[in-house]
Amino acid sequence: MYSKGDSCHSFDIVLDGVLASYSLSTKDNENIMFYFTPNTFMGGNLLFANKPIYPMSIYAQEDSIIFCLNKEEI
Repeated sequence: MYSKGDSCHSFDIVLDGVLASYSLSTKDNENIMFYFTPNTFMGGNLLFANKPIYPMSIYAQEDSIIFCLNKEEI
């Protein structure tokens, strides 16, 4: 869904499914840092930041439904 270094352009609400935020170690091991489950938010802390860049990658672990609000809509 998002890769480390992508710009954040929306405030996202997980309606269904599970997403994982992860980083890769120097040996390419995946370290899960956080799970986004229904009723959790993504991008809220980044959207209005001076540098709205995702510090980690986020991917869906299962089929998910995400409600996205663009910055202009907020």
